[in-house]
Amino acid sequence: LGCPHTFDVVEVGAGPGTLARGVFDAKPECLAAMKYTAVEISASQRELHPDFVESVEVFPEREINGVVLANELLDNLPFRLFVFDGKWKEAFVAFGDGDKFVEVLKDVAEIPSVLPQTASLGARAPIQSAARDWLTMVSARLGRGRILVFDYCSASTSDIAASPWREWLRTYKDHGRGEHYLANPGSQDITVQVMLDQLQNSFP
Repeated sequence: LGCPHTFDVVEVGAGPGTLARGVFDAKPECLAAMKYTAVEISASQRELHPDFVESVEVFPEREINGVVLANELLDNLPFRLFVFDGKWKEAFVAFGDGDKFVEVLKDVAEIPSVLPQTASLGARAPIQSAARDWLTMVSARLGRGRILVFDYCSASTSDIAASPWREWLRTYKDHGRGEHYLANPGSQDITVQVMLDQLQNSFP
């Protein structure tokens, strides 16, 4: 970008502002031009942001010229779950006995093209529409610069469908692996491997 008068750094999922503090403490050469925006949905986390950042709840509705940062964001966005039961069906959540969450499989009108035509009975795969939409939105607002997204990824949805689902659909609680993703809702994080082949068309 050369040496622009304003250099945007937009961090999405900024938490309490730990990375922002580290960046400013490092005193990069672009510091005088830097406009650091910390995007964080949690009000309690935003209250901890340092005064030298713009603290916002949602991504800015303006042109960004610089860099957009996101660390382990895409794996936490909502995703659709497909299960092979003679054909691909979408898994939905319903109330079962004792008001416990159960999984219900339903036919869908259109099967996502990234899914293999056939698979083993019970095979599963995520469809990450929210992650794709987020990248599309951010790339549309990026005038000049780069998007840097750090996450654990897989190249192929077909390969994931052939692997044990607990390897790519994980839960975490108290810094360790959690229970089944429908157990004790609200008490554990649910994360999913990011499918790169589903994100290839996210950029204009």
